[in-house]
Amino acid sequence: MSEWATPAPGSANSIPIPRVDPTRLAWRSRAWPGETTAVPAVPSRFPAVRFGTELLFVIFVLLSVLAAVLVSLELRGMTDADWAGRRPLLTLLASGIALGLTAVLLRRFDVADLLSRLAFLVFWFGNLGMSAVSAIAAFGPRSADTYLVMPQLSDRTLLVVNVAYTVLGIIVWNLLTTDTTAYRNIRLGVRAAHKDSFPNAQWNRTVGAPGRSMLNLAGENSMSARRTAIAQQLMAPLLDELLSIPGVTIVHGLRSPAHPEIVIGHAVVSGGRIALLDPVLWEPATYRLDSSGRVLRNGLISEEHTTALPIVMDDLAEGMPGAPIRAWLTVLPTTDGELHTSTERPDSLVTLGTPSSTLGEVGDWLAGDGEGEYVNVFALQMVMRHRLG
Repeated sequence: MSEWATPAPGSANSIPIPRVDPTRLAWRSRAWPGETTAVPAVPSRFPAVRFGTELLFVIFVLLSVLAAVLVSLELRGMTDADWAGRRPLLTLLASGIALGLTAVLLRRFDVADLLSRLAFLVFWFGNLGMSAVSAIAAFGPRSADTYLVMPQLSDRTLLVVNVAYTVLGIIVWNLLTTDTTAYRNIRLGVRAAHKDSFPNAQWNRTVGAPGRSMLNLAGENSMSARRTAIAQQLMAPLLDELLSIPGVTIVHGLRSPAHPEIVIGHAVVSGGRIALLDPVLWEPATYRLDSSGRVLRNGLISEEHTTALPIVMDDLAEGMPGAPIRAWLTVLPTTDGELHTSTERPDSLVTLGTPSSTLGEVGDWLAGDGEGEYVNVFALQMVMRHRLG
């Protein structure tokens, strides 16, 4: 089967139409799992925290409950004579326990942020006042064994216990704030990625109209834009073969993040991998991509035959460090004739090829290492945010 279909005689279009035999694509016949998953999944509303933070939180809650029980028993056992002198102090102590427990519980469940901060602030100042009262009583002219608030605790012991409890509450609240804030940011980031990747909660596996956005951007009268649009429109039907890989999304028209004036034809996302494809309509010749990324036509450097793919790759890599990104510059001939392409460096991240070689290599790479079995929402989000149209 020839890679090119020649237009019928008398046709207004003399550009050879690229075609590919699907049976020759190894990845095309691969068996895939029945269901495609999106990763990472949106985390649950209940925040996860570090083990040490959770342990201190549990200890603080248990101590708070124990202290509340002791204060409650003390209040119930008070005589009428005790109410006048000890009631305000016990009430202040009980309020500090309640406020500390409220602030920490709200922070643990990451709800009512303002109320949690207010409760924590009042808890801190209230316990500071209670500690000051305990210190005055403990180091005043009274006996060290006497008590001002609770008979179970001397004033000095109460001072130590209150300070320790307050410090523990401050530590736990701040640790929980750090952990729940980090978790919330992660959760919001994943939710945003899902929203950008699946507009209206739907997964559109093909996004955009090939070539249309380029014409809208540069104008119908731009000869360069028309040639580019034709190349993209001829390449698009071949890319549909990649949809047999269950995790693939095809985006037609991509703008470089840091250089919005640079536009390429297609981006294909599979798992965490991003393949950039830029079809060009060039005269039949021998084209080679040298080690410096320059396109040579018949062995000579030509200013008319260039590619901006390395710039687009660098821009995407800055927004998503570590993401595997590769690019293919695909040459389609303007007329019948001998067309040959090659890439000087086998490890080059940009490959020069024909539609047939590009489709085979892109499919092999996107389907490799299990990447084609799932949708990475961060990779897809990056592409969707910079699509044309």
